[in-house]
Amino acid sequence: MNRPLHEPKDKVWQQRLGRTPSDHEIAMGEALDRIFEQGIKDLDGIVERLNELGVASADGAPWTTKSFQEEIAKLG
Repeated sequence: MNRPLHEPKDKVWQQRLGRTPSDHEIAMGEALDRIFEQGIKDLDGIVERLNELGVASADGAPWTTKSFQEEIAKLG
């Protein structure tokens, strides 16, 4: 695999190591699959569609671009 010189060779790409995804993570992943299949790839469109599908954020609130970015960063 070609890696940028600044990237560590032992970087962990899968963050949940040894942990089963939560129901929320599974629902979010399934919703994102549907969203991407619909050709939606921009942040605003993803957030809007998640809210339309009724997939709430981990705290139950509607998604915002900020909350979505924070959740994706947390999940890795």
